[in-house]
Amino acid sequence: MPFAVTQITATGSADPLSFSFAYRSTSDIVVKVDGVTKTLTTHYTFPSTNTVQFTTGNVPTSGQVVEIRRATSQNTRLVDYVSGAILTETDLDTDSNQAFFMAQESIDISNDGLTLQSTGVFDANSKRITSVADPTSAQDAATKAYTDSQVAGVSTNASAAAASASAAATSATNSAASSTSAASSATSASTDGAAQVTLATAQVALATTQATNAAASATAAAASAASASVTVASQAEAEAGTNNANVMTALRTKQAVDSYGVVTADDVGTSGANKILKLDGSGDVPALSGVNLTALNAANLGSGTVPTARLGSGTASSSTILYGNNTWGAAPAAGLTLLGTGTASGSASLAFTSMMTSTYTVYLMVFEALLPATDGTIPYLYLSEDNGSSFTTSDMRYIAPATFYGGSGSPSGNGGNTEASAANFWQLTGGALSNAANQGMSGHVWIYDTQNNSSLSRMHGSLVYSSDTTHNQIAANDVYGNTVSATDKDAIKVEMSSGNIASGKVKLYGVVAT
Repeated sequence: MPFAVTQITATGSADPLSFSFAYRSTSDIVVKVDGVTKTLTTHYTFPSTNTVQFTTGNVPTSGQVVEIRRATSQNTRLVDYVSGAILTETDLDTDSNQAFFMAQESIDISNDGLTLQSTGVFDANSKRITSVADPTSAQDAATKAYTDSQVAGVSTNASAAAASASAAATSATNSAASSTSAASSATSASTDGAAQVTLATAQVALATTQATNAAASATAAAASAASASVTVASQAEAEAGTNNANVMTALRTKQAVDSYGVVTADDVGTSGANKILKLDGSGDVPALSGVNLTALNAANLGSGTVPTARLGSGTASSSTILYGNNTWGAAPAAGLTLLGTGTASGSASLAFTSMMTSTYTVYLMVFEALLPATDGTIPYLYLSEDNGSSFTTSDMRYIAPATFYGGSGSPSGNGGNTEASAANFWQLTGGALSNAANQGMSGHVWIYDTQNNSSLSRMHGSLVYSSDTTHNQIAANDVYGNTVSATDKDAIKVEMSSGNIASGKVKLYGVVAT
């Protein structure tokens, strides 16, 4: 039973034609009418998943054979696995189905060819064999054209021999007539004397000799014609597969192919090199080595489970996960993970690259005694979309109110800053920092949604610092901000509004999702 091919004899009706096998895409379905491939949309459409309907003017006539066959892509993998990617059911089904469909199509192609029966005879399933070369060896199969040409040659030789025999008989007849005429001349010449009689007698003898020779020539020609007659081989001689001198007609050639075939039993098997594949007793492909089967599409896996050993090294269990380097390892625990520490020493900025990934959902940045080299400067926070090669511009909004307290602890005033329009950075403090010894800024900032391009990135934090106005004044503020665009951010840096960062530390933590 075919797995992926349906043949239907057309009735001349424009009704849809049905088929039952599954397929990945309509581009994988090949429709032929009497062996001629048709074009989707131009010649036919798919009114439903498993029906084909020919368009107006392209409906096959009654008696034409319509073949609907699946031909899954064999040149390109439909799924390309990438290290670290998430395995989905859809990807596995797509990959496995491609391999499964190609296996079914290979079986159909194998079943379409000559098959060796249990009697040791090849069966062409009542189909003609075409595109066969002319024979050169004694045991080669002969085509109808070759056999007809040989029979035509023998017939020509027989005709020529018969014509030669007919000419010889005519010559004999003419010689006999000449002899009779000579005798008449002899009789009429008797009155002319003995000399005329002697001449006539000689002529009669000559005519008789010529008649005898002509008769012998006619006999030889007849024998030649008989030897040139055609003898057609019997069915038994054709099926014996042995050499004989008799003519093989097209029928006898077919009988010889049906009985003996052009493919020997040694050419077919279930194992060994250079063999035509033979299906097992259940009609299935036998167990074969797949060492040379490469670039198979896992989307064509229709059933079963992929062994964990095929996915990566290590031990798969309920407490391990598959990492991007194709190894099984313990799942990271939820909580804070220190990603990096930046220590300032007259630094223009402190940047953190290659650390903001989809592994973490939230980031915490901690500032420890960050001291500017220049008095009266303000700390800024920048984000990057290309791992620090450049940093975003006109994409940040923030609110940084500040409350100042005197050295005695009583409030001396409120200050703050807002950014209504988009800026290049998040300003962390509402007031400027002092660069006096043992002063600077400490605190923390939480950053959210940097790896979620369906949401804006946001931040909030709390900071305490020494004001540049009076170095013994303490300033504290909360800060809030968000980006203008919803794009992935993968790097961050801290920088002063002017000058360098004299000293202090900045630590970046990632919050691991459970």
